[in-house]
Amino acid sequence: PPAPGQFSAAALQLLEQEKLRRVVDQLGSEATWAAAWHELASRGLDVVPVLLDALERREPQIRHLAFRLLEQVTGERLLFDANAPDADRLRQAAHLRARLD
Repeated sequence: PPAPGQFSAAALQLLEQEKLRRVVDQLGSEATWAAAWHELASRGLDVVPVLLDALERREPQIRHLAFRLLEQVTGERLLFDANAPDADRLRQAAHLRARLD
């Protein structure tokens, strides 16, 4: 076990994912989306799981930017319609998750 005051690798990974989720939240704001985009892009493939989660969010702007960023960090052309009806969007997100996760 880790020494007192130290976190396990798994705990540190969870903390990092939560921090990245808060940055994803900032994609929804005109004032903060650009800085959030650059912060997430700088993390490379480490952001794929939180971007996949963001594809299922209610906010269309967050879904759209998360998808574009997912394409950028993976270097792949992907299929996803951020404005599709919920059932279609969730099916597309599940397909991307199976492919990228």
